[in-house]
Parts: sequence; structure tokens; C-alpha cells
Amino acid sequence: MNKLTIYALSAALSLPTAALSQTQSDSRTYRNCLNQAQSTADMRNCNAAEIAVHDRRLNTAYRALRAKMNPQEQTRLRNIQRQWIRQRDQQALAASRAAGGGTAAGLEADRVLLEMTRRRADELEAMLRQR
Repeated sequence: MNKLTIYALSAALSLPTAALSQTQSDSRTYRNCLNQAQSTADMRNCNAAEIAVHDRRLNTAYRALRAKMNPQEQTRLRNIQRQWIRQRDQQALAASRAAGGGTAAGLEADRVLLEMTRRRADELEAMLRQR
């Protein structure tokens, strides 16, 4: 992994989470699920399914990227990924707390988890294409 890639990963980890809502990058299945949701529980189920889609993308790209790296690069990527996981979890918790509890808290945490996981999967896939 070159210094530019490491810099880009570090910069990505320091980005604040923007306000999130349905975006063009949401899957059609996810948008349809949310449009049909009748309750907060339904919405959270939609969120969980979409997070799982992007988590699979992330893990697939991560494994493929590691397979193309030497041991030092693998260690660096693993450490960066662990840092990203900590930051993702901290931001989701902060969003949940900022919502003030209730049903909105879970939705806000989901929102952060979804956007950060989608963005990280995109980053890893881009890195893989560059190798």
C-alpha cells in the first residue's frame, strides 16, 4: 500500500458524518422496503437488511484487497480497518444519543451505520480496482 493510499484512508476516517437520508446509492429493494414500512420496527428491519448488503460488499473487498498485499500492507490495512470500526461504532452511538432516546435513537444509529458502511465498501472497492 503506498503512502497516498494510507493518507486517503486516514483522511476518510476523519470525515464527519453528513446528514443522511435516502440517496441515489440506496438499492431499489431498500427504497421499496422503506416506502412500505408501517412502523419503526419495519424501518429498522429495512435498515438492517441494507446494512448487511453493504457489509458483505465491504468484507468481500477487504478480503480480496488483503489477498493482493504483502504482510506489512495487510497489517496496516487491518489496523486501519479496526480504527474505522471503532469510529463507526462511536459515531453511531453519538447519533443515537443525540436523538434523545426513543424510537428515533435506533433509526439514527442505523442511519450512521448504513452510510459509513456503504462509504467504506466503496472505498475498499476503489482501492481494489487500483491494484
